[in-house]
Amino acid sequence: MIHDSIILIIISLRYYCFVIIIIYTEQESRDILSSISSEMKQPFIALFDPIIQHDTFGKVMTQNLTKAKIITNPTMSLLNTRTLQNQIDKLYNSGFDIVTGCDFLTCFDTILSSDDRRRANMIEMLDEIEEWVLIMRHYCFVVAGSCNTQQKQKLTKRYCSMGEENIFGLKSGRCITSFRE
Repeated sequence: MIHDSIILIIISLRYYCFVIIIIYTEQESRDILSSISSEMKQPFIALFDPIIQHDTFGKVMTQNLTKAKIITNPTMSLLNTRTLQNQIDKLYNSGFDIVTGCDFLTCFDTILSSDDRRRANMIEMLDEIEEWVLIMRHYCFVVAGSCNTQQKQKLTKRYCSMGEENIFGLKSGRCITSFRE
């Protein structure tokens, strides 16, 4: 059961569901994900989340988010899913059949076309490429879905698998995936 204090807005269009969950406690976040995976006809979720990790840059992110009062207690999901693998495990353990993700730098390298990368490189948002790389490695893109029929399995594979059939361009060897046999 989802905690009463949570206001949950779900956009549900027959097959898709998108939710922002980083501001909840770890348990509330898992409850939301479990509800989505068990209650939706064909659950699918795409997350764009920070992955604070355990490095110096992550410590600075944590300090800044605490100062901005985004991080308000140590049980927050944001602090407990610090890595890409943590994000994938959380979705998988919440009942999704297939979960695939990568950091934003990998997204930039594999999902964007060469023309899109060239245009993005022309924008000098940051003075140093090293700073840009650090930022890109501390955010992730994760997709997860579940399927119980052959038709739904095809759709889920199209969004959540790695390789040529993936609509997002997620590539084997560059992403992490977990799936149920």
